[in-house]
Amino acid sequence: MTEVQLILSGDTPEDQLRWALVKDGNVVKSAVAESLSAFSENAHNPDVETVLVLPGERFVARHISSPAKSRQQFLQSVRFILEDELGGGIDGLHVCSADEGDNTSRVVVGIQKAWLQLWLDEAAALGISFKMVTADFMLLPQEEETASILLDNDRLMFNANGEGFVTEQALAGGLVEQLIARKDIPRVILLSRTSASLFNLSGVEIEHFHIKDEHALTAFYAASLQKQKPANLLQGEFEPGIDWMAYTKPWRLAGALLAACIVLYFGMLLGEAIRFNAAADRITAQAEDRFRAAYPDMPIRNLRSQARQLAGTGEGGSSQFLTLSSLLTTSLESVGGAELSLLSYSEDGSLEVELQFATIDDLDRLKDALTGSGLSVDEGRSLTPSGNGYSGRLTVRSAA
Repeated sequence: MTEVQLILSGDTPEDQLRWALVKDGNVVKSAVAESLSAFSENAHNPDVETVLVLPGERFVARHISSPAKSRQQFLQSVRFILEDELGGGIDGLHVCSADEGDNTSRVVVGIQKAWLQLWLDEAAALGISFKMVTADFMLLPQEEETASILLDNDRLMFNANGEGFVTEQALAGGLVEQLIARKDIPRVILLSRTSASLFNLSGVEIEHFHIKDEHALTAFYAASLQKQKPANLLQGEFEPGIDWMAYTKPWRLAGALLAACIVLYFGMLLGEAIRFNAAADRITAQAEDRFRAAYPDMPIRNLRSQARQLAGTGEGGSSQFLTLSSLLTTSLESVGGAELSLLSYSEDGSLEVELQFATIDDLDRLKDALTGSGLSVDEGRSLTPSGNGYSGRLTVRSAA
């Protein structure tokens, strides 16, 4: 990137920020704006790419290994690892890859979706689009066998080969020394506003750089952005789409988007209907076979009604199977996202269900629907990757 607008932000779009016009890694102009709105009104140039650098306190960046077979499965699995550090549940996390490593080992970055979405929504309302969104500690030098530390007033930024964090300086001094010792890092790049070293790092080579003011710090970030490729949060669901405005007139864009939305909407409805109907037909056929085996002389008129009626008479295992399979069919139809692979009934009154599903959320929603129907649900074994999704087993029985 030859020319960019660099925004060094506060925690929210209403906080004061510093911006800079950067060309070939050098700061051409730098100033302070009272908010993102003020920057948009007085300094933003829509013809120049914009990079947003967020404060790193809300980020988690870790080097993680996983036996996942694909990048998608890798990122899905690490959400559970980062959940405890970020809080809020896995559905509220945005996880992205910070490098192009293999599928089993790479640096991943996680933040809360809502916070990132706040910035993107506010920027869009002001007519600002970002080419990149990253964190300040990701702009620290990343060299092999080297840890980078930046002391900026009372903030401490740490980065060791992509892994890093930002916290208060008073809380992190001892932690940084322990991390460097544990990782056996032989070299440290230290950037600070004082000439004194604040760490006791015996046997470690320290390369100390003095940053005298905000302009020097901004120049450091600009040069770092030019030299290395920090993690860009605009991945996955936040990845920018095609800028149709650059190719079509506004009225033609509106028409094209409307047509695309209509086609997509009805296409999704048709696809979901076909999938749900196929699943329902398979389950209904299995239920009818069991019903005929249990009651050979009874014609089938309304399978669900007959199953519930027979279950209420307490005639044994066959009635219980029909009740459970009927409620399972209803739950699968209502939540979607899961497909039935195998169904078997045990003499103890439990239904063993083999399922295929795309995400963990699909399984959780099905379990909630079954529980809401008055059933007891247990997971029979751990989840197993299968194609682009997972397979698993549930044991379903009456909760009464």
